[in-house]
Amino acid sequence: MQSVVTVRSECGEALALLDPSKFNDRMDYTMRRSLLITTFALLPGLACAATDWQKSLQDEITRIDNYFPGEVGLYVQQLSDGASLSWHANETWHLGSLTNVAIAVEVFSRIDKRELSLSDTIELTQAHIVDGPGETSQHQPGTALGVGYLLEQMLASGDPTATEILISEVGLDAVNQRAQQLLPPGDDYQELGPIVRPLEMYRNVFGILHRGAFDLSAEDFMEIRQAGDDQAQLEAFQQRLEVGPQDMKVPDLASAYAMYYATPIHGGTLDSYGQILAALNAGQGLSRESADALLTMMQLGKGPMGSHLPESARFAQQSSQLPRRACDAGIITSAGGGAASAQGVIIAACTRGAATAEEASKALADIGQAIAASGVLQQD
Repeated sequence: MQSVVTVRSECGEALALLDPSKFNDRMDYTMRRSLLITTFALLPGLACAATDWQKSLQDEITRIDNYFPGEVGLYVQQLSDGASLSWHANETWHLGSLTNVAIAVEVFSRIDKRELSLSDTIELTQAHIVDGPGETSQHQPGTALGVGYLLEQMLASGDPTATEILISEVGLDAVNQRAQQLLPPGDDYQELGPIVRPLEMYRNVFGILHRGAFDLSAEDFMEIRQAGDDQAQLEAFQQRLEVGPQDMKVPDLASAYAMYYATPIHGGTLDSYGQILAALNAGQGLSRESADALLTMMQLGKGPMGSHLPESARFAQQSSQLPRRACDAGIITSAGGGAASAQGVIIAACTRGAATAEEASKALADIGQAIAASGVLQQD
């Protein structure tokens, strides 16, 4: 998909469209800024003009994109007037565990229908246990875990074991249907790629190396993942299958991840994901009580963007951290209001191609600082 940078004012007109395909990947900051200013100057007939926060954020995201060794994408939208800024937001990004929001909405819809409750328990099995953040995997198989606890673990840290259990409870087809239902009707926004179970992500990645991955159990992958760095995991995988390096279809795990990210799985544009967050904030498909409970649980998250937001801000967020892919997204509202607010700000940001997780976290933290400094949070 062709990448564009778009600034939209409250009246919804596109005031600037800069096509990066016409320039070098690392276009000089001053040139990009000059082109943006020239674009505004050549459009005097438009009734709208970019706001100060949009101009400020445009400058900062350009600076961040210039120093970052990979690519960054950003979507910001004010809920009160629809004013937005997009930076590569119409490109497809691997959203990772950002898609857990759709799982949570489906679970809460079952709660609204009285088919589930937060106090209901689900038994943990060995097949549910997946390596990753969160504490759910530390429980012994056979432990009864509450639905409310599982939702908190999934939303606070992207806990893959909690995610696996909740998908097992509500069904993967229902989750994928729910994700598409949260998007506005029409062709303006791209559908999300298929959501898969966390264990299936590892089967797909390692399956690129060797088809034998699809026959491995959750316990097998737990041991492989805990072997160490990429090379150690690759060797553990080969030992588990009793094959050698010559049997691998690609040379290393990094290449397998790159090919996996190129598939539609968990793929989506940041502007589409922003509309899902807006639908959640509005309580679409949920009772107001359930929507508020979900947003409150999302405030437990600790992604890098939130580290520079003002103390008065509430950030209902989701984060995702995978090899060479990271995302942070959510809804920022004032601490004086409820969990949801028509005066909030939607943000969704992703990085790709970073050499280290630290570089990705720094870029996302800098985006959060730029958002806080732009003035967009003081506009309502």
